[in-house]
Amino acid sequence: MDLLTIATVFMMIVLLRKALGGELDTDGYVKLWPFLAIFWLVFEKAGLYSGTSIHSGASIGPVEELRRIVYALGGVFIALGFSNYCYHPDNYLYSRSVLIGTCLICLFLIPINRIFLRKILARLNCWGVPAILIGSGQIARQVFNDMQRHPEYGLIPVGFFTDSLSNDMPKNALYLGKICDIEEKTALLAVKYAILAKDESPDTPYIQQIIRRYGVRFPHLLIIPPSLLNTCSGIIPKDIGGTLGLEIRHNLQIPSIYRIKRVIDYALTIPALMAALPLIGLLAAWVKLDSPGPVFFKHRRITKNGRQINIYKFRTMDDGAQEVLNELLQSSPKLKEEWAKFGKLENDPRITRTGKWLRKYSLDELPQLFNVLQGKLTLVGPRPLVEKELEIYGEAADLFDRVLPGLTGLWQVSGRNELTYTERARLDLYYVNNWSVWLDLYILAKTVYAVLFRHGAR
Repeated sequence: MDLLTIATVFMMIVLLRKALGGELDTDGYVKLWPFLAIFWLVFEKAGLYSGTSIHSGASIGPVEELRRIVYALGGVFIALGFSNYCYHPDNYLYSRSVLIGTCLICLFLIPINRIFLRKILARLNCWGVPAILIGSGQIARQVFNDMQRHPEYGLIPVGFFTDSLSNDMPKNALYLGKICDIEEKTALLAVKYAILAKDESPDTPYIQQIIRRYGVRFPHLLIIPPSLLNTCSGIIPKDIGGTLGLEIRHNLQIPSIYRIKRVIDYALTIPALMAALPLIGLLAAWVKLDSPGPVFFKHRRITKNGRQINIYKFRTMDDGAQEVLNELLQSSPKLKEEWAKFGKLENDPRITRTGKWLRKYSLDELPQLFNVLQGKLTLVGPRPLVEKELEIYGEAADLFDRVLPGLTGLWQVSGRNELTYTERARLDLYYVNNWSVWLDLYILAKTVYAVLFRHGAR
């Protein structure tokens, strides 16, 4: 799919360039097809085929995949452009617009094509390798659910082995037996991939025993330490004189890197706000004409260093909505339970006609672009919290005291209001621990998708 995308885009741009009057020798461009092997070699070296039939097992995450695609694809095209000017037979130069255009379009299409290809193959049961889980509890349940929801990750959960059954395991998770039964039963199942996931921290002798007894049986054994459950790309392996060390980096705590994030905020927010000003004016007039009350709604939230700020949105509810909410929650235990779980009501009677439309496309949050310019919010970050929500985050709340909340974030593009408070807190914690420019770009791209297709919206 990668090579097909590159070849197709390249020839389409060549034909378009020629149709627009460019003096191009089409045959000369067709003769470049052997160079596709360079892309395959570079992509292979970059680890972009992890989790495929070539390298079976778990695929790399979408954020890391995006980073590697940009570096690999950009590096090859820079090398081709440099070679074009340093060495060109018969004084023939290939068009710069063709090379640059192909690179830019492929940077957009290759990640998308990879996603769709994985989803199609997963639906056809042609993707992924079977895997068994060793252990039980919250961690095993989370891993099992993630693999079931995302078959494109490259792993298909078969079942689990454990010496202590737990009520935390999903009802659809198949119990395969005790750990001592692994060797016998996995031989019948022909499973080559195992995941060790335990709630309690597995000690070294236990891990060594698993590796010693089943390392030969499973060519791939993935160990998930509980203490590192919410940290992934923030961990960098280090070799210190033959001793393995794991360096945990919090990029948002490094001043120079954090300044890069703020530059990106301003670079994207200023043009976005200028383009959106006419729309903001029209929406403000619509809100005012539709129902009595102020145009904007402000809400007190907690930001960096524990400061409180006012976050602005278009008003989407009738004036006096808080009093109406108190009466609803007191009169209906079902609505009270829904509010406690999600922080919102699916069929909220307080929402105005304009408010329903604004919420449908998340346009009620446009005024928060001004909060970003003021430095009170960032484009991408953890969810802005009210003071009472800090209790839900528990000991992790101090992490959110060190970073700015965001206009959008990881939980908003991972289910939005379909997620519980606990799941939102876990995703926000993951974002803080694993921030990178690539993660922000990934979230921004998924935000556009979530808004357009109302993924998880209420």
